[in-house]
Amino acid sequence: MNRREFFQVLGAGALISWAWPVLGGDPSLDGAQDGIQTFAYYQGLGPAESRSASRTDGTIYKMPFITADQIRAGEPLNFEFWHGHTGKTHRFMVTLEDLRRVSEGEDVEIYTDVIEGHRHAIKLPRWSPPS
Repeated sequence: MNRREFFQVLGAGALISWAWPVLGGDPSLDGAQDGIQTFAYYQGLGPAESRSASRTDGTIYKMPFITADQIRAGEPLNFEFWHGHTGKTHRFMVTLEDLRRVSEGEDVEIYTDVIEGHRHAIKLPRWSPPS
C-alpha cells in the first residue's frame, strides 16, 4: 500500500468511525453472535506505549473476523495487520487467555508487533455466544 492509498483508507476509516454511531451502528461491535470483528486503532504507538483512551479512531478495514468456532476451539490465532512498512507487515496474536476473556464478556485490547519503531492497538470486543 502506497502513501496515497494509506491516506485514502485513513480518510474513509475516519468517516466510517464518525458515521457508524450516527447511522445506528454500535462502535463497540458487541453482540456479534457468530464471532467477533476485530478493530484496529490508527494511533501509532511506541514499543511500550498504550493507547490513549481518548483515541477511538480506527477501522475494521481488512481486519480479521474471528468465528465462533475459532473462539470455542481455544487455540492461539495469528493474523496479519493490513498496515505495513517497507515490505514488512505488522502481525498480532490472539492468545487462549484473550479468547477466554472475550468469552467471559470483556473487551480485550492487544497490540501488533513493532515495525519501524511503532505498533498498533487492536480491539477484540466481548462475545456473546448464541444460546
